[in-house]
Amino acid sequence: METMTPANDEAGIELQFGLELEFVAPPDPYMSFGYAGFIERELKEEACFLRFAKVLGDAGLPAAFGLCLAETECGDNPHRIEAPAGTLFDNWRVIDPDTIDVDYANVSKFQYWLLKAESLESKVPRTWIGTELNSPILHQSEVQSGLPHVKRALKAIFNECKPLGAHINSGCGLHVHVSPISGLTDIHVKCVAAMLFIIDNHLLYELTSSNRRDEHSAMNKTTFASINHGRSGIDIVRRASAAGIHDYLPKSLLDRYGSQMRNLWEAEGLSDISRAVKGSFQMRGEARATLRVSLVNTIGGMSSDTLEFRHAQASFSHKFVGQWTALILAIFKVACLPAPKYKRTMRWLFNITSTTPKPQDAWLSLLHTIRNSVPDAWAQEIDVPYWVERVQENRVKAEPDVGDDGMAIMDD
Repeated sequence: METMTPANDEAGIELQFGLELEFVAPPDPYMSFGYAGFIERELKEEACFLRFAKVLGDAGLPAAFGLCLAETECGDNPHRIEAPAGTLFDNWRVIDPDTIDVDYANVSKFQYWLLKAESLESKVPRTWIGTELNSPILHQSEVQSGLPHVKRALKAIFNECKPLGAHINSGCGLHVHVSPISGLTDIHVKCVAAMLFIIDNHLLYELTSSNRRDEHSAMNKTTFASINHGRSGIDIVRRASAAGIHDYLPKSLLDRYGSQMRNLWEAEGLSDISRAVKGSFQMRGEARATLRVSLVNTIGGMSSDTLEFRHAQASFSHKFVGQWTALILAIFKVACLPAPKYKRTMRWLFNITSTTPKPQDAWLSLLHTIRNSVPDAWAQEIDVPYWVERVQENRVKAEPDVGDDGMAIMDD
């Protein structure tokens, strides 16, 4: 049998990540541009994003915002006309010209805290604005130092939304994009996907709010649908053998899920693997899954492919965002262990889920296993007592970080 040369042999691989936080923002009731219909609505959205970007800039963060209207749709758009020279980039605008790279060709939105529109269902009036806050690409040291920049951004946005507050519901997500600094590879994605195939329900969804779990129930059932049901129907060429699968996955797992794991291991190239893990659940005409391979080409052709974890509900709780991000990075670090160590951890994880079928009984053992397996002293970033308290809170409150009125709650 052909053997895959282990590509995940870094004991302490360096990771980078980005966060997406979705929420519904109150509009400025006194803002008017004198248009009707679509253009007025879009200009008000841009004004909202501009306001948020300015407070982020005031907090010392490089900030930008997305422009909702093309130049041809509104020739006298004040958000374009009044932009300082050199701050407009197609459909987004930088707040402070001094944050722009002197090499203009290297400027990318991934360098900024970016506000942009997001279609979100909400019980608040239709004049409220679906918003997505995107962090720049951050080094794993941001987590190790307590997420100081993330905390600053959350506080600035939270305060700017007062007194009506930022609103969050179960449809608002906290998405974490992760990739090694050295670049995302096929084996990274396969190893993460195999882990999530085992622990999605038993760990990650046990740590999310019950409302988010219910919101994602249909999506969760169809994630890995292509792996579960074979891949021939989605235009992926089936490979003759799943090279190297026995190097990475234990016999006990393959005895039960050998067909599914081979469907995953037979995929070649990130595009192929992306289709293999994509779910069949449709949202706004697009297939959605809890795990997504995000294929991105930045300015200058530089690749910035990431693996996106879409499980968690949005939160302005600095503690939750920090602990959730630390756990996601820990999962990725375990997936990047040398093959024998990864295989051993997978055997432990599978043994827990197969002998403890109820997620509420298995999650803590899974968390300890991941924490004990992660390299680089990353274990100290995972606060087990916090998660014990959080899970208890999840069981008595549908959305721990949201008030009864739907308004986001922030840590002190």
